[in-house]
Amino acid sequence: MQIGTLVMNPTDGTGDEQMVLNIFYYNCYMHDFFYLLGFREQDGNFQRDNLGRGGSGADRVDARAHSGAVFGTANMSTPIDGLRPVMNMGLVTSTNRHTALDSSVVFHEFTHGVTNRLVGGPADDRALEAPQSSGMGEGWSDYIACTINNSTVVGDWVVNSSSGIRGFPYDSNFPDHFGKLGTGRYTEVHNIGEIWCATLMEMNRNVGKVLGAQLVVDALKLTAANPSFLDALDAILRALDDKLAAGQLTPAQFDTAHTGIWKAFAKFGMGPVAQSMGASLAGVVADFNLPSPAPTPTPAPGVKVEAAPNLAIPDNQPAGISHVLNVSDNGRIKRLAVAVDIVHTYIGDLRVTLTTPTGKTIVLHNRAGGSQDDLVTAYRSEDVLALAAVLGDQAKGDWRLQVADLASMDVGRLRRWTIEMDLESTTQTIHQEASPALAIPDANQVGVSSSIAIAQTGKVGGIKVTVDITHTWIGDLRVELVSPTGQQVLLHDQSGSSADNLIRSYDSVTSPALASVIGQPVQGDWTLHVRDIVAQDIGKFNRWSLDLSL
Repeated sequence: MQIGTLVMNPTDGTGDEQMVLNIFYYNCYMHDFFYLLGFREQDGNFQRDNLGRGGSGADRVDARAHSGAVFGTANMSTPIDGLRPVMNMGLVTSTNRHTALDSSVVFHEFTHGVTNRLVGGPADDRALEAPQSSGMGEGWSDYIACTINNSTVVGDWVVNSSSGIRGFPYDSNFPDHFGKLGTGRYTEVHNIGEIWCATLMEMNRNVGKVLGAQLVVDALKLTAANPSFLDALDAILRALDDKLAAGQLTPAQFDTAHTGIWKAFAKFGMGPVAQSMGASLAGVVADFNLPSPAPTPTPAPGVKVEAAPNLAIPDNQPAGISHVLNVSDNGRIKRLAVAVDIVHTYIGDLRVTLTTPTGKTIVLHNRAGGSQDDLVTAYRSEDVLALAAVLGDQAKGDWRLQVADLASMDVGRLRRWTIEMDLESTTQTIHQEASPALAIPDANQVGVSSSIAIAQTGKVGGIKVTVDITHTWIGDLRVELVSPTGQQVLLHDQSGSSADNLIRSYDSVTSPALASVIGQPVQGDWTLHVRDIVAQDIGKFNRWSLDLSL
């Protein structure tokens, strides 16, 4: 130890000391990597001290580099939050290479800890035990290793083979798909995981690996215990919805990502009508189709407001002059252009800024152009990144242009300026929830019901129904929605066999039966009936929600 710095200089550059240092570094790297993606103290992350930020501490990773072979060549066990996970890295005897020195193997094992903590919550250490769930555990781990290393294989160094340790590279030529689950080689957990990883890697190629990795981690937090591939897809789509709602994506970015996700999953057989019996390997049906495109919104008429203030710009005055244009149209901005006509004998003196109705300030011109005369130009959201950041904001309100001359001598005038924009059509969305918390009577054709009353008027343009039912055998259940007009829609009809719990969403794209209520009035009582029609297993109707777009 020298001046607070620990220096490690082992005499043997390839011995145990190097393996310990390597595994220490990789674990620190992974802690910070996942922390930036949102795996933090309250989520059950691995830290000695949680610094009062939630969760339970005293559970940093106990990472061990063994001199010889270990079970599975490498492994990681992860108990509930507050108890330390143990990572064991061992020697591959066939190559005499150690897994502690292969980043892809260490990244794979660490990710097991993350998925075990996030899926089902940090207090559930049995959340990835169903066949599809445990396979996804392996797939998520390969995915993160490949994403960080920008690779399509794992374990290639440690086995001294460019093809790595899996059956196929995770590229766009991966040959198999969801429909193969339960057949051939796809009954073994690592092989099952290959299909999941291949799909996520294709998603990366479609949406970018930065957004892809963030969506995967966000979705893990939304995924209930022992999910199927299709449940995990639903969680990724919900994570994307949340990003749009939080303003972290523009509508255009959302549409691009949404399409990219569906293209990846449909390519690997997980289109909108794919199905399986819960997270088992039975009843698997692939679907290679994309969802039917939603109706394209009709854009509101283009908005154009302009003025010719012809204001003198005071020389060498930082406050400058300002002028306001008012946009009276409602709607979110789809495209934006700002044109200015400023006469001035030295435009390098000028700073021009735009302030939006939401308070965002955008610098359009900042003392560029030197001794050139006159600033007569247009700035477009297609070309100016700061203007692109306004897309998706509300258009209505006061837009202020400020022009300042920041050097002495030359003077000028703001003759004219214009705002032009295209707006997205406004679509009203109604969201209502109910928490009936009703016990479902066993082997009873009447069952239980819960209603949501909608007061608004209008016609159904889109619908989504989300149900949360705990039950030890969902193959007993029949779930039906009844609209205010009496239209009956069967959402779940005794599928899923012995799988536990029916927690999922149905919408008019992925559940064609719901399309029958499109165009019906939204006003009135929407009722969800839940029946258990076979004896023995029982459950509870916890909650449900209804989303209607007009």
